[in-house]
Amino acid sequence: MKKKTVYWLLAFVFVISLAIRLYLAYQTPYFSTDSAYYHLRQIEHIRETGLPIITDALSYGGRVHIYLPFFDYILAFFSIFFPLSIVVKVVPNIFASSIVFIMYLLVDYIYKNKEVALLCASISAVIPIYLGQTLNSISVYSLSVPLFFLLLYYFLKSQDESSAWMYILLFCLGMLLHPSIIIVVLGLLIYYIILKIEKLSFDKSESEIFLFSLSLLLWFYILFYKKALLIHGFSLLWRNMPPQILINYFYNTSIIESIYLLGLIPLICGAYIIYDSLFNIRSKKKSKRIYLFISFCIIITLMLWMKLIEINVGLMYIGLLFVLLFSQAYISFHGYLSKTKLNYLDKYLYLGIFIIVIFSLLIPSFGYANEIINNAPHKTDINALSFMKEYISEDNVLVVADVSEANIVSYYTGHSTIADTDFILRDDVTERMKDIEIVYSTYSKIMASRVMEKYGADYIYLTNETAFKYNITTLPVEDQDCFHLVYTDDTKIYQYGCEENE
Repeated sequence: MKKKTVYWLLAFVFVISLAIRLYLAYQTPYFSTDSAYYHLRQIEHIRETGLPIITDALSYGGRVHIYLPFFDYILAFFSIFFPLSIVVKVVPNIFASSIVFIMYLLVDYIYKNKEVALLCASISAVIPIYLGQTLNSISVYSLSVPLFFLLLYYFLKSQDESSAWMYILLFCLGMLLHPSIIIVVLGLLIYYIILKIEKLSFDKSESEIFLFSLSLLLWFYILFYKKALLIHGFSLLWRNMPPQILINYFYNTSIIESIYLLGLIPLICGAYIIYDSLFNIRSKKKSKRIYLFISFCIIITLMLWMKLIEINVGLMYIGLLFVLLFSQAYISFHGYLSKTKLNYLDKYLYLGIFIIVIFSLLIPSFGYANEIINNAPHKTDINALSFMKEYISEDNVLVVADVSEANIVSYYTGHSTIADTDFILRDDVTERMKDIEIVYSTYSKIMASRVMEKYGADYIYLTNETAFKYNITTLPVEDQDCFHLVYTDDTKIYQYGCEENE
């Protein structure tokens, strides 16, 4: 296949990937994650003032945020030239679709085989977990995941001085983007250990880059999170997450579902290459590049086991790493086939594998994408929040909402909530989570009233999703004094006030 033809096909894959993403993302005007609405507030504030929201009156009734705003600044910059409603839907999907170019660069650099590189680039575009998680959310991972693989590309080329400098530049940008950049340093540490075990050399340029990355990362994040470290200590590694959430970190994802989200064929091929490289003593293959990818699979698996990263985030990285390992499996199978009597099938192998793998991923990808789209707030939820904004004219109102919907409430109503999913710098998150659970689950007017009085809460927001979570259909104390239903549809709003009935 001619180089020019491959490049045109690669551009076609990118355009198709982006078109599919945008088609699915525009099935709803809303976003599928609560955190997207936090980013929306930040982006709008940056556009208006040039600064992010650090002191936030709408979170926990008032608190200080520690977060890296670089991603929100990027989207705010694009919103200068285009409407914000378009930017927040389109730009993250452009970032996410760029993985096809990066995957192509990686595989082509390793094997000098543009056809295989094109195949892996195409597969990366339809890995179910990656498509779904970066589809309809203003997610920093839409940029940080492609950046991670671009760092791997320049790390492999680090013997070239210009590539080493490019790695340093991208690593610095990654630190400003999201703390998940720590995966790079930890993965390189595992890579170093594996090379020592396998008695392979760690190149001087690789050693220098690793030491630089480790030193810079420790210096930057210790300074940035200094206050949080003093308050939380090692619990900061788990983002000060309350036990109620940490215990159920993997509750909604089974092994079968994980296989479904990763893609069966890349998973099988990736697992085979890992086994063959690490455990098959007869194998004569000792590829440092393969060990690099395996190192990151190992560290991400360990981080998942220790609950240091969310299951969906870990699966995104592993799914794309398995695409890289799939390329090795394809090259090995192609080499084996060419030595057998079936070598006449060689000319059909590429097309056959391409069709089988891509179509085996399309169904789970579209299925999972539709599931993600359906997780977006419904029109009835937004109508309820619009009612709340118009109905409640007074300031300093506090709303009881589940933490998974707190940012949506704050964005659409401008009112504060008891708690949301930013747990850093809060020493009372466990207590607040328990109190929210009491409001939604207790049949005792006294217990529910105590919680409302404790925080000075005025309203309770109840969606179908929250009702399902707490196994209720209406607020248990609805028919008792003090809790008055002021809005009813699929979504309900209750007002608290005992004095009216006394």
